[in-house]
Amino acid sequence: MSFHIVTDRCFLTCEKVIAIVIEDALPEEELETKSKAKKSKKQEPLYSTISITYKLTNSNSNYDGESLLEIRISEKAKALSIYNEIIKQVQEQFPDDIFLDKLVHNLLGDASCEIVEPKKK
Repeated sequence: MSFHIVTDRCFLTCEKVIAIVIEDALPEEELETKSKAKKSKKQEPLYSTISITYKLTNSNSNYDGESLLEIRISEKAKALSIYNEIIKQVQEQFPDDIFLDKLVHNLLGDASCEIVEPKKK
């Protein structure tokens, strides 16, 4: 079974998604002698990186390990939007993972995402 992720910045087909992570790249401190007040000021990220760790679909390949796709985005809001879009695609392609859906829903706090309880037999 193939897994697909499609955004305006990438197209990925793989056998399995292992991890999806979003990180902010913060500017380096230029001088270590800055005052503590200036150090405590929250810095704006230079860019955000969405990293997708996955296993390739091609079983004919000699490589059986994990691969990494990184998407760098300069706007924090756009990065969060793409990250949420990718998570939604994961949920749609694996609807049986109810526990994971609830966990992601709670972490993202997205009220627009509906959780469907499994039917009792």
